[in-house]
Amino acid sequence: MASGSPRFVELGDAGIPSPAEPSRRKTVDRPAVDCPAIGPITLDRDTSPVARDGLRVAAHTAESGTEDAARLVLAGVLGTRSLRLDLPERAQGPAR
Repeated sequence: MASGSPRFVELGDAGIPSPAEPSRRKTVDRPAVDCPAIGPITLDRDTSPVARDGLRVAAHTAESGTEDAARLVLAGVLGTRSLRLDLPERAQGPAR
C-alpha cells in the first residue's frame, strides 16, 4: 500500500489512529522506578494496543549510554538471583 499511497505512508509515520479506532493510539511516557537495591531508574515506556478488547503491551527501555541504562542492566542481573526464605528448619526439608 505504501508504494501506491503517499497519504498511507504519511499517516503511518505520524502514528495517527483512525477516527474509527481511537483506542488504537500508541502512548509514550517516562516513569521512574525506584529499585531498592539500585536506586531510581527512569525508563521510556511505549504502550501499544494489540487487540480490540483493550489489551495493550508495554515495552520499557532506557536511553542507551546513560546511567539509567546501566542501572537497568544491573537490575536484570540482580533480578535473576535466587532468594531464599528463612523458614523454620522442619519446613525446609532434609539437609543436603
